[in-house]
Amino acid sequence: MFQGNRIHDAAFGFHLYSESGSGLTNGVVDGNLVCTSGLKPWWHMSSSRVKHGGAAIHILPGQGNTVTNNLLAHNATALSVFDDSATVQGNVLVGNQQDYDTGSRQDSRPGATTTLAAAGTDACMGSAAPTPATSPPARAGMPLPVKTLPAPRDLRLLRQSQ
Repeated sequence: MFQGNRIHDAAFGFHLYSESGSGLTNGVVDGNLVCTSGLKPWWHMSSSRVKHGGAAIHILPGQGNTVTNNLLAHNATALSVFDDSATVQGNVLVGNQQDYDTGSRQDSRPGATTTLAAAGTDACMGSAAPTPATSPPARAGMPLPVKTLPAPRDLRLLRQSQ
């Protein structure tokens, strides 16, 4: 489950797949803020080439995944979900170059079109979590949950005494 994340300036906000080729099964991407993804060139290691484009949320292939209540703003592509059985609903899409990748699963119940309540503050660049003026249906009246994760601790492997 990927919930409450704030991601910006990445090639992909969420790039979810399975190396086995069977795809991501029953993944959940809910209540995240993803902005300005896919706007800069990036290095693709397996092809040894510079690539362009990307998506806020990319699932390829997949089965039974859930993509709900995300705020996706100012990305090259907002949703790129190649899973015919996915639940895609309640997402708020703002100012993306393309809302859906060609062939992607569409949002069955889009979030309300929104103007961000924080007057003059861009959701992507502001220091506070964005508060949509109208929230997606499943979260009416509640701000989009965004969690700030603590800095990682210095983790070291400790050898167990025998």
